[in-house]
Amino acid sequence: MSKVKNYYWDEAEKYVDSLINQIKNKTMTIAEAIAEAKTKTDVSWALLGFDELSFEDDLETVLIEETQ
Repeated sequence: MSKVKNYYWDEAEKYVDSLINQIKNKTMTIAEAIAEAKTKTDVSWALLGFDELSFEDDLETVLIEETQ
């Protein structure tokens, strides 16, 4: 079971890293990244510590911290 969990954890981290890179490359804004992330149903946000009730706020905080 841990292999599956690690796989989804890695995939979630890769997705957030790709959003960060797009923001740094100025091909996407933070607002666009959050809007895109809301449509992703295959990302396990809870594995990254994002609360489902404050998902947008948590993601925005990470994106701001990592891109400034």
